[in-house]
Amino acid sequence: MQVSVANDVKVYNLTAGKSVPEWLEERKRRKLISEDVELQQRIQLLQGFDMPTVSTRIKVSKDGQFVLAAGTYKPVIKCFDVQQLALKFERGFQSEIVDFLSLADDYTKLVFLHEDRYVEFHNQGGRYYTLRVPRFGRQLTYNRRNCDMIVVGNGPDIYRINLEQGRFLQPYTSTQSSGFNACEINDYHHLVAAASQEGTVECWDPRTRKCVGSLDTAQFVDTSSSKNFPENSCLKFDGALGLAVGTSTGQVLMFDIRSNKPTLIKDHHYDFAINSVHFSCDADERRIVLSSDKKGVKAWLQQSGELVTAIEPSDCEINHACLYPNSGLMFLAAETQKMQAFFVPSLGPAPKWCSFLENLTEEMEEDKANVVYDDYKFVTRRDLEALNLAHLIGSKTLRAYMHGYFVNVQLYTRAKRASEPFAFEEFKQKKIQENIERQRSDRVKLEKLPEVNKETAVRLRMEQESGKAKAKKEAGALLSDDRFASKFFGDPDMQIDLNKEDLDSMNPTILARMVQLQPAMVQASEAIREEQARSRVKRSWQDVDENVNIKTSALDAVSEEESESSEDENSIKKVRKAARRSAKAQRDEENRVKSDSKVPKSKLIQNAAGKSAKVELVATSSVLERDLVVPVRSKMSLNNINSESTSLEDRLMENESLTKQVDIGLNRSQSAAIVVSQQPKKEKGTTGKKRSRKS
Repeated sequence: MQVSVANDVKVYNLTAGKSVPEWLEERKRRKLISEDVELQQRIQLLQGFDMPTVSTRIKVSKDGQFVLAAGTYKPVIKCFDVQQLALKFERGFQSEIVDFLSLADDYTKLVFLHEDRYVEFHNQGGRYYTLRVPRFGRQLTYNRRNCDMIVVGNGPDIYRINLEQGRFLQPYTSTQSSGFNACEINDYHHLVAAASQEGTVECWDPRTRKCVGSLDTAQFVDTSSSKNFPENSCLKFDGALGLAVGTSTGQVLMFDIRSNKPTLIKDHHYDFAINSVHFSCDADERRIVLSSDKKGVKAWLQQSGELVTAIEPSDCEINHACLYPNSGLMFLAAETQKMQAFFVPSLGPAPKWCSFLENLTEEMEEDKANVVYDDYKFVTRRDLEALNLAHLIGSKTLRAYMHGYFVNVQLYTRAKRASEPFAFEEFKQKKIQENIERQRSDRVKLEKLPEVNKETAVRLRMEQESGKAKAKKEAGALLSDDRFASKFFGDPDMQIDLNKEDLDSMNPTILARMVQLQPAMVQASEAIREEQARSRVKRSWQDVDENVNIKTSALDAVSEEESESSEDENSIKKVRKAARRSAKAQRDEENRVKSDSKVPKSKLIQNAAGKSAKVELVATSSVLERDLVVPVRSKMSLNNINSESTSLEDRLMENESLTKQVDIGLNRSQSAAIVVSQQPKKEKGTTGKKRSRKS
């Protein structure tokens, strides 16, 4: 037994599984069943519950003991006895059966309407009488009060056959309709209702034989989603005043016959004709409406239209549905050999003749059931139009559910890719943005202090972090409560004046605490300003990416100039040391000249001047070379620097001043050397140096 779940309601399929062919021999049949485990575990509710090809109609006798089913091909009627769980009899016909009904409470009196306009009457032994109606019939019904059998069909006439008199009566002729698809007689006031092709429902009174009312149902049906005209396809009375009308476009309209407007409209969303409507009560005594089309059966609440459950066979189309009275058992005539049987415990208990279903379902409650629509995606009509799948409405690919449809997940994925080719790029950008936001959340967030009552906010935060449990709770409540925080920390009129004279007497404890926390508050405000400055610098660097290379090159040039300036200072120190040595040597020579009277004074002066001139020339030449190169480099680098040029110009001025001083010293040494060279040379002899050493 196959179990499925639709809208959290379990539905048990009693005909699912394998079946044994009837033409097999008994010995082979027993052998096949003994070898196949699935055949052993199958549930056969009624033996031989099938048709040669398809089944067209299923009905239950008024006493509930017999199940009658019509099918083709060959045209046949089968009667099943539910007490014996087996076939009672089978009868064949020359033409297909359009509709049939039981005149008695059991199978003893049956009437069959054929597609060739013949009406056959059967008794317990078989065919009893045959007659022919003027036009092709579509449905028939029986009025037990006056023994009139009503036949509607392709024409404006509603034919009446009185079975007590055995003759045709004057038909009801409609002036508004050209044909009728269904008819129904109310068991309380015996009004005859006929559903027309023009989307109207006409009610006739059998006592006056006149039309007493008409309902225009087509005006309440939304035809924007369907190209077909909403004809009325079936009727069903609910009590004395309720009426359900099914249309050919898949809507069920609930009427109170005292009003010309529907109380509720239920749409199947399949655009298929409604072929049957039934009323029932569930375990909670709620009124349930079961409406079927060729795709499935839907059970919904009569008052609100809320869906209770759905029965949708996956391998066949439904021709007719029949609910066993006062139970949750339903029979379906479908386009398949097997006639379908479903049991829904939430709609009612199992009938007495198959009470074993209760025990089976209780045992299967513990097992996990297969959920319907596991591999389906719910979409609305607008989604289907966006995916270019609107042409699939009405096909087996889509399953109507509530205000939309279920579509296979794989088909939905392929259609989604075709309709949105850049969906992956959008998904990729979305994931990247999510990663960036997640990284940003890991950063340290600086809590900004309010403009009003900063001291109080700092005190509350410190108490929340390092205070006692009670203080933490109170501080957190004050900071997070919008009723308090929005006014106290946002309204300038709520600012606490710390310079007020009577503040000490009003609350000295709070004032002392504020004074104690003053350094912490200052430190917190400084941290906030530093963080804001850093954020501004970061933003400026991010906004001016093009100037980063220029600034870095300028900084490199400044560092090079600083290194060269340090080299210049070292060279100046060396020059000064050399000048001191030359001055010291000159003083030593002058002392020697004074002490040695034998050596001529001119020669001593010449030697001393020559030595000092050589030292000064060598030192100044090296300095000049460096000083001349440094200004040129600095000038070349200054052309590429804008903001850092002032410091380099100062250093250039210092280098030029040093160069001028060295030039002046060089000129002086050269002039002294020229004066010495113009004096006359002396003869060679013992030098004054040797004599000074001897002395």
